[in-house]
Amino acid sequence: MNMSTKKNVITTSLSNDDVIGKAKRLAIAQWNGLRELESKFNNIKVPQTINLFKDSNWFEESNDDYWESANNLNWSNFYDLKHQARLFLCKYVAYKDITERGIAPSTVRGKLIAFNLFFNHLNRKEILTSNNNTSLLGLNVLTREDIEEYIDTYLATGITSKTGSLAATAITDLRNYSYNFKDTLPFLHMGNILPWELDEKSPTAWINQRMTDLGIVNKDVEPYRPFSTTTSKELVEHSMDILDNYAELALELISEGSLFGQTRSDGTPQHRFSTSQRRQHAKNYNGIFDSIVPMELEESTGYVKQAFYGKLFRIIQGAMLNIIFFTTGIRNSDARNLNIGCCVPSDVEDYLYYITTGLQKTGNDIHIPVPEQTYRAIKILEKMRFGDNNYAIARYAITIPRKSRDNKLQSEKTTYDDYVNAYNMNLTGSMVNSLLKGFASHFNIPFIDDDGNPDDEATAHRYRATTAGWLASASNLSVLLVRRLFGHTNYLMPLSYLHHNPNFITALDDITEEAHNEVASKLTKAVADKKIGGAKGKQLLTGFEYQKGKSQSLSEAQLMVNFQEQLKERLDSGQLCGFITPLAVVCGRNPNDTTPTPCATKSYKNHIAERAIDKELLEHMSMIRPDQCIGNKCEEAIIGEWSTSLRDSFIWYAKLLKGLHGDKFTEEHYIKEAKSFIRQYANDMKSVFDLEAEDVE
Repeated sequence: MNMSTKKNVITTSLSNDDVIGKAKRLAIAQWNGLRELESKFNNIKVPQTINLFKDSNWFEESNDDYWESANNLNWSNFYDLKHQARLFLCKYVAYKDITERGIAPSTVRGKLIAFNLFFNHLNRKEILTSNNNTSLLGLNVLTREDIEEYIDTYLATGITSKTGSLAATAITDLRNYSYNFKDTLPFLHMGNILPWELDEKSPTAWINQRMTDLGIVNKDVEPYRPFSTTTSKELVEHSMDILDNYAELALELISEGSLFGQTRSDGTPQHRFSTSQRRQHAKNYNGIFDSIVPMELEESTGYVKQAFYGKLFRIIQGAMLNIIFFTTGIRNSDARNLNIGCCVPSDVEDYLYYITTGLQKTGNDIHIPVPEQTYRAIKILEKMRFGDNNYAIARYAITIPRKSRDNKLQSEKTTYDDYVNAYNMNLTGSMVNSLLKGFASHFNIPFIDDDGNPDDEATAHRYRATTAGWLASASNLSVLLVRRLFGHTNYLMPLSYLHHNPNFITALDDITEEAHNEVASKLTKAVADKKIGGAKGKQLLTGFEYQKGKSQSLSEAQLMVNFQEQLKERLDSGQLCGFITPLAVVCGRNPNDTTPTPCATKSYKNHIAERAIDKELLEHMSMIRPDQCIGNKCEEAIIGEWSTSLRDSFIWYAKLLKGLHGDKFTEEHYIKEAKSFIRQYANDMKSVFDLEAEDVE
């Protein structure tokens, strides 16, 4: 080697050493700065919580149940925020929201979910993921294109524009709060790169335009959510109990009331019960209604309070409306416009009745088959009134419409006829909703919130969605509830009502459509993020990558939209099961496949052995038995973010093998079971949740 070459080698070597040294000094400076910043906040109490900034959980002060995740911030739940720099930055944003904006921790939780998704997307760039004293690649390296790529990918998963806007707003807040570190810790600061700000648009306007540009249909019209099984059961049981045991007795009492009894202090008439009636009712009915509406008596006289009649009247109406909505699926507007005599017996079949009503939304007359229970409920409502009224549901109180009052001259007085006409009006949508919500509240039944469903029709739609869900699931509880409502000992007769009711058919179609969209969206996101496991899951990933290679001109967002449409088409056409089994895997089998299924083979193997049936029969067992699912041992299994119960079991078994459960579960069969489970699911847990047995501390 000549001197010139040797000199160049030495120079190059020195240059590399300088670069390495500079990078090391930068890393040390970054981590020292981060640790110093953490030390300033770690021991600060977080307002509205019982915790310090450094704690791994922030529990709300007002929350008695520390395990209610919806009301607390459990930082370990945000898996993609586990890196130290990310965790501090997101804690800082949450702390600022709570202290400066007065936002509740439970509300801040929604923003953290958005951050978790955002940083999950940034994993591929290794943003803020480095370990201690290793140089951190920061938010300051991100570009407008990086933000657009994340938003496009997120929109392609089938979210609504509202959810997209919330994600964009969360990123805006992250950028705004990180401005405080622009000079001291620039790697924590996101520059002026937000596309909606650069385009001078609000996040909502920009998201809507972006969805249009990508050809993504805006799904902001959320489907009406069915009631929970607990709510459904309580509503049905209380309503049917009132119909069977109290409604007729209540009618006897209420029928004695008059439209115009005593007058108010201002001289206006009202329907009341006389003093003698209230005295007699206290004797005849005291204690009878205690299980639904306890009778209230005046202390001075012992007579029934006037308020009791109104409460009883509305509870009976609420019960009858529950039965009508559950068994007919009609809208709020259709219910309050039902006329007296709208429900009649069938001419050809016993125990079958029809409601004839004109649909307010379409203007069409329809005939809805209903059971005897609905007929009885309507007849009760038709008798609950104090004067002439053509509608099946009458008001308890007389209220002069505001418009009528405002149109009168100040010198004019409200006349007797004004009150008669007012009583003959039908209920408003809010009045019907008040009866339904009041009934649920009276019996402490969790009912409905207004998020996304503020209109009067929302409540009635939930009844329709609930009954349609029973029709779809045929679970043990749904069978019992349907029998209770429709009054038949077999399940087939109630189904005939439901299958011939256009309201429930439409609702069932809506439920199926929404379910298929959700499954296709989740599967598409899983393959795009490469967080998918199971044999069928790997096949989907291979198919997605193949399409990606063939269509290099398409953006990833467009690829995801196309892939989701293909999955949706397979679900719609019945070529993909798509349901989640009890073992938390999605079944990817084609229902038309005639080859034997592992779940059916497992289910019937013992029966065949016990009955000495030819074992060859197992080769023809093509039916699907979700309750006998064998997890990822099945070639049709798809594991993804929905498989959290598998993840939790994996972590539990890993801790067991490390001896972290103490002296419990030390028997050999537990150890053997743990090792078997770890071996079976290790690869899938690594693919989907970045977990391995040795990663669990």
